[in-house]
Amino acid sequence: MKRVQIFSIILFIVVAGCFGFYQYKQSGLVDSKAPVIAMDSETIEVTCNATDEELLAGITASDKKDGDVTDSLMVETLGDFTDTGVRTMTVVAFDSDNNVASATREVVYTDYESPRFSLDAPLMFPEGTTDVLEGLTASDTLDGDLTDRITITCVDDVYMYDAGVYAVIFSVTNSGGDTAELPVNLEYYDTAEASGAPEITLSDYLIYVDEDEDVNAWDYVESVMIDGVEYTRGSSGSLDPDEDSILYGVSGISSGDMEITEDTSYIASGVYEFLYEITDDEERTGSVRLIVVTE
Repeated sequence: MKRVQIFSIILFIVVAGCFGFYQYKQSGLVDSKAPVIAMDSETIEVTCNATDEELLAGITASDKKDGDVTDSLMVETLGDFTDTGVRTMTVVAFDSDNNVASATREVVYTDYESPRFSLDAPLMFPEGTTDVLEGLTASDTLDGDLTDRITITCVDDVYMYDAGVYAVIFSVTNSGGDTAELPVNLEYYDTAEASGAPEITLSDYLIYVDEDEDVNAWDYVESVMIDGVEYTRGSSGSLDPDEDSILYGVSGISSGDMEITEDTSYIASGVYEFLYEITDDEERTGSVRLIVVTE
């Protein structure tokens, strides 16, 4: 019995020693320290279409055990803008023991422009129209087309089956968290009342201008349709009827024949509009709006 006990004790000591030796060896083989990331600059200037390779330029990573692990560098996140065109990037590096190191770098986009809206038709719709985003698009230099991210907020209570003018705000946000807002007047009209009324066509329905830039609203009138006669922009700056109408003594339309009202009492600074109105001989009035955004 004593021999068995002695043998058990010896076996335990041997196993414990082997296990301890194994643990000691393992502690020398497994690296618990993360790589070290070094940058030649904490800020980098790039264009909006910069690749990850360009964003990582000048960054290296090294590990005490593995040596150079620069190839493991990755862009983990690009944060929201902290200033116009400026955001923080987080990069990570790995070693063979899956230790992870991270560091941050400021990214400055040299060609960044905030999102802008474009409008190729007036914001005037027959009563009952549900898709009021038709003709409205948005884009920027970072993400490109942002049209599918446009949202609408109603400032006024909008009744799509009641003709009238309603204040709304269109908004769009890009991947950097930069939001552009466009406060506008949205109009629903009665199709019966609008039938036969003059139609005014503009070359643009939304323009961006410098804050101190004067806008000649008449310059944006492209054509007018009255009583089946189309008046188009002539070389003199007036709207001339077609040749057949001229033969019948129809005269052109000048800026004085159209009422153009500038509205600066808007729901947000930096945005105003021109309201164009023209009335035919039967007292039917056609109208359209030009939205002006100042920068």
